[in-house]
Amino acid sequence: MSEEVKIKFVVPGPDEPGYLRRQRKAIDLVSKLDPKALTVQAMDEMVEFLCQFVTEPEEEKDKFEALLDLSQNDFTEMLRAVAGGGGEENPT
Repeated sequence: MSEEVKIKFVVPGPDEPGYLRRQRKAIDLVSKLDPKALTVQAMDEMVEFLCQFVTEPEEEKDKFEALLDLSQNDFTEMLRAVAGGGGEENPT
């Protein structure tokens, strides 16, 4: 049985630099969530995008692996949190 990894995820707020860049990317990625259009490449792109907002675990490969283990609801919620410009910490 594998150990459950805790993810600490911080969504930058709308007052932080790069807001429109994050919004554009997040909205583009959310649009790719359609199961008919979803590809492995698009999924990896979404995970890589979300990695920048994960503060725990610290290692990039650990962040990527931890995000791959999320439920569909948690993954979608994280992506939509960035698209919404949250500005809060979400431990998962």
